[in-house]
Amino acid sequence: MVFNAPHGGFIANYQDMTLAKIADRCATFRGIAIEGQDVTKGEGFDWNCNLPLDFAATTTLKVSANANAVIKSTAVDGEGNAVTVTDNGDGTYTLPTPEGSTQTIVTFNVSAQEGVLVFRDTYTLRLYRIGDILINSLTIDDVEAPAALVEALNVKGDNATATLADWIFTASPVIVATFADNSKTTAAGTIDGATGTFTFKGEAGSKSKTYTLNISGFHIYEAAPEDEMVKLVYDGALNQPDGSWSNGLYSLNPANDGWGGTQFKFKNNTEITLTVPSNVIVKQIKFTNLKDNYNPGTIGYVTSEDATVYLPTASYFKNGDGAEKNIFVNFEGHKAGTPVKFLFTPGSQPVAWFEILTCKEALTTPPAVTATSATPTADVNHTVATFTFDREMKSATANIGGQTVEGEVAGAVVRFKVWDLPYNTTSPLTIAAGKAEDTFGNVNDNPLTLDIEVGAPKAVEAIEPIVVGNVTEWKAALAQVNASNTSADAKRAVIFVRNGDYDFGSEEQTFTCHNVSVIGESRDGVILHGNRTGISNPVISTRKASGTYFQDLIIRNDLDFGSDKRQGVGAAFYGGTKDILANVALQSIQDTYVTGNQSYLDRCDIHGSVDYICGGGNHYFDRCNIIHEIAGGYITAPSTSAADKYGYVFESNTITGVGPYDLGRPWQNEPRAFFLNTIMEILPNDGAWGKMSTLPTHFFEYNSVDKDGNTIDLSVRTNSPTSTNTYTPVLTAEQAAHLTVRNVLCGTDSWDPASATVQCDAPADPTFADHVLTWTPVEGASYYAVFKNGEYLANTTKAELALTQGRDSAADTYTIRTANAFGGLGTPSKSVTDNTTGIDGIVGDSEQASVVYYNLQGVETDPDSRGILIRVEILPDGTRRSSKVVR
Repeated sequence: MVFNAPHGGFIANYQDMTLAKIADRCATFRGIAIEGQDVTKGEGFDWNCNLPLDFAATTTLKVSANANAVIKSTAVDGEGNAVTVTDNGDGTYTLPTPEGSTQTIVTFNVSAQEGVLVFRDTYTLRLYRIGDILINSLTIDDVEAPAALVEALNVKGDNATATLADWIFTASPVIVATFADNSKTTAAGTIDGATGTFTFKGEAGSKSKTYTLNISGFHIYEAAPEDEMVKLVYDGALNQPDGSWSNGLYSLNPANDGWGGTQFKFKNNTEITLTVPSNVIVKQIKFTNLKDNYNPGTIGYVTSEDATVYLPTASYFKNGDGAEKNIFVNFEGHKAGTPVKFLFTPGSQPVAWFEILTCKEALTTPPAVTATSATPTADVNHTVATFTFDREMKSATANIGGQTVEGEVAGAVVRFKVWDLPYNTTSPLTIAAGKAEDTFGNVNDNPLTLDIEVGAPKAVEAIEPIVVGNVTEWKAALAQVNASNTSADAKRAVIFVRNGDYDFGSEEQTFTCHNVSVIGESRDGVILHGNRTGISNPVISTRKASGTYFQDLIIRNDLDFGSDKRQGVGAAFYGGTKDILANVALQSIQDTYVTGNQSYLDRCDIHGSVDYICGGGNHYFDRCNIIHEIAGGYITAPSTSAADKYGYVFESNTITGVGPYDLGRPWQNEPRAFFLNTIMEILPNDGAWGKMSTLPTHFFEYNSVDKDGNTIDLSVRTNSPTSTNTYTPVLTAEQAAHLTVRNVLCGTDSWDPASATVQCDAPADPTFADHVLTWTPVEGASYYAVFKNGEYLANTTKAELALTQGRDSAADTYTIRTANAFGGLGTPSKSVTDNTTGIDGIVGDSEQASVVYYNLQGVETDPDSRGILIRVEILPDGTRRSSKVVR
């Protein structure tokens, strides 16, 4: 059975299917072989073999058949005359080789032994003896040449010349001739203006033949000195909400997905628009590494208003791995700023990236704003304000509320990151005249203003945590939040994890939700762990989630943590978008933390030895402890996208453990890592940056000190040996000062993760009265967690909790911790007991009170009785105090 599909795979569905082997009950004829020759499927015959001109006088055929088949062979020549076939008795047959330029047709008749099935009883083989040098096929840039052209080249004689005049070429073509004996040769040639001459030679035995192909229709563009190369490489960070992709200057629409890290993934039979800056003239577009993931296709058309576009005739592309090709499209008379439109057909899923030759028209007019926007400020006092200009910008400075803000330029887009605006106020953001400059030195001649209207501070919503105490409850809680928090604006949910050992074995704990917090009862008391292997197989994954917050717990991969020898790749945590980790320990040896898109780590411990912080995105490590477990290895292995400006930023971290080590090495893309104000209790290798992939790197260090606080000599630092760019890997004070949490993680949506880890004050004035624990409400609290004798007891959204007191409850102590808006718990309150608060009078040590218990019927009962009791306390002065007790 054979199941075929165009993309190379198959799907077959059956129910109650039974397969039975029947090979021992049928006569099977499997094939023919001729030593040293190719036997292929034949047109009009089962098989075909073209024998070379100098082949031997006789031909031996080796037949493959099973034991049940009885084979008899006959043959005729091209005129129908019988040709003698000798059965050699060993599964081979011998017959005379045909004369040059003639054929012999061999027939195999299959019969079977008694009781055996014959599915087919006749097979044929065409044997052809090549008598001359003949071209079977000719391809030009992987496209079959016209049959008339091949026919013109196959004329008799030692030389042949033909002309191809109706094709378009934008680059020197690859011309491959395949001859009748299956040998191949590639033509070589020269191009002169619009014409070219290509030659190749064919050989068969002692014969040879020279072929000349004259081609017109060349439109090859040679780059001029003023031309600039623009590379458009897919980067998911540049996807736009409308389904387009834009780097701020050039955009592709639709194009909101990528392939292989560099290529754009397109839809077939869909017009794609390439938008270019208003002063850019397109000279050439190179479709780089073009292929299709499933089916072959062509570039159906490329157009641009009023321009003459030269799309090569051979714009065909193949599918599958290794099928990538480059197609050049040249332009004459392209009008600056005019979009280019193209379409792939038929194909299925074309992928490519682009190299565009351009030149720029000089601009003399002031830059103009085409659009403005700001991230929402209805309940926050910070924003990213965006000004989109009509051209590529160089710089811009704005003022707002007494602040001077430097804009971040991305092509024609300038973004201003604005913080700490007054609430309930409208503040104008103004680019004063002359403060926005384009790449030609032109500046704005009038002020440019965008009003930022800030509302009231966001009210903290009350949260009822999901409390878990074992693995079963954990899994149920994770399933619950994955089902409930399915949208990016979902209300925050909190999973509160009691102290305990949570062993997940080999199962990944996958978060697919949004805005979920996981809060541990205590950092060292909550251990979330498992044993998994592979960088994409972590113990806990948020790679499909966003807004996840972890605090006060340990995440560990048990693969080899605690061992003195690395066993393999044991990812503990695979991050997603906007992760926040506060007071969390990540424990493994290799690839401990695989970073996602964005994260903020506040006072965390990160253990490992090899690439234990690796991946892409922008991430900030604030006052963390980096514990190097085994000598040698690398702390980081970034694979930062070219669109991500910062990569890994480590501020005021401490490195301890076992040395030596390197701070990092380049993994993929354009890796970036910055170590600022680091305390290195163990020292790295002098160079500090190791080798890996050959890439442009951005590895820097600033103000590192040793365990005694002495400044480390950074003059010994060197760039990675496999870096493709040259620089000194040490920052200036000004450069280091720019790398704040806000600058690094603000992004385009004004994310402020550091504010999420700010803990609320401890509750003040905890007291008891009538067995109700009360305290002063804390501003910004989402809930309160109450602890009895240091262990979690309950949570409440009110500033009180009714408590049931037992006979010996006077020895119990209680504390309260306040949860912030993300559910993270702050420091405990002062401890309180039921004999220190809620008492009207103080009984001296020499004065003893008697206690009597009654049931609800007024009958005195044993102090250990269960149910609802009335506790009566009789003081020495005869005063009675009663309270209700529930047991």
